[in-house]
Amino acid sequence: MRIRSMVHPFTPLMIALIFSMPLPTLAQQKSVQTEIEVDTEQDSSSMMREAKIAAERDASNDINKLLWFGAGVGTLAAGCLGGIVGMLVGDLIAPPPEPRLDFMPLLDIGGGAVVGGCVGFAVGLILPIRAIYKYQSSPPPERLIGKSPEYVDFYTNVYAARSRSLRTKWAAVGAAAPVLLLGLVPSY
Repeated sequence: MRIRSMVHPFTPLMIALIFSMPLPTLAQQKSVQTEIEVDTEQDSSSMMREAKIAAERDASNDINKLLWFGAGVGTLAAGCLGGIVGMLVGDLIAPPPEPRLDFMPLLDIGGGAVVGGCVGFAVGLILPIRAIYKYQSSPPPERLIGKSPEYVDFYTNVYAARSRSLRTKWAAVGAAAPVLLLGLVPSY
C-alpha cells in the first residue's frame, strides 16, 4: 500500500518531464522551418523551390521511423534506469529513519531516495533526448553532384532541418507510447 501512495504523487511529475522536453525542441524546429520559409519567399528562384521540395521529400524518404521510435522507447528506459540509480544513490546519501523493514526493503525508502529517483529520471531522460536532437544527418553526396553551390547549401540545410524534425517527432512518439499504453491498462 505504501508504494501506491508514493507513486501517485510523482506520476504527474514524471508525465510532465516526459512531455516537457519535446515541446522546446518542436518550437526550435518550427523557428528553423520559419527561417527556411522566409528565405524561400525572399529568393523566389525556381531552383531554390526545387531544392526545398527535393530535400524535404528525400529527408522524409530517408528517415528510419522504426529506428527513431525505438530510440524514443530507449530514452524512456534510460529515464527509468536513471531513476532507479538515483533512488539507490539518494538512499545512500539520506537513508530512511530506523527501524528499517528488512523483509521489504523497496517499501522502506527515505526522502533522499525519492529526490534522487526524480533527479535520476530527469537526467536519464533529458540526456538521450538531447543526443537525438543534436545528431547531424546529411544527404548522400551523389544527390548533389552537378548542382550549384547555392543549391547544395540550401538543399543541405533544408534536408538537415526536416530530418531533425522527423527524427525528434518519432523519438517523442516512441517515448510517449509506453506511457500512454500503461495509462490504458486498467489497475485493480
